[in-house]
Amino acid sequence: MPLDSDQGCQCPACLAKTIGKRIEEVIKGKPLVESLALASAYRDNPELIENIDYTIEQGNMVFSAWYHLKRGECCGNGCRNCPYG
Repeated sequence: MPLDSDQGCQCPACLAKTIGKRIEEVIKGKPLVESLALASAYRDNPELIENIDYTIEQGNMVFSAWYHLKRGECCGNGCRNCPYG
């Protein structure tokens, strides 16, 4: 994923935050079907990356819309970032 050319080097944690924000921007403007197609290539990767797949809020893991798209279906639990509506 190309980053801004004027951006300096980043540590892994800051890079994950930058990538997570960019993913949010990209999927925000796309229909669900297109977002699912983008995420499907990453579905088989079991590794969760903080600030891309989840964030920690008050000691709890909060899954991102990207994580839910990679999962491929709604779990029906009313998750905060559920992209399925």
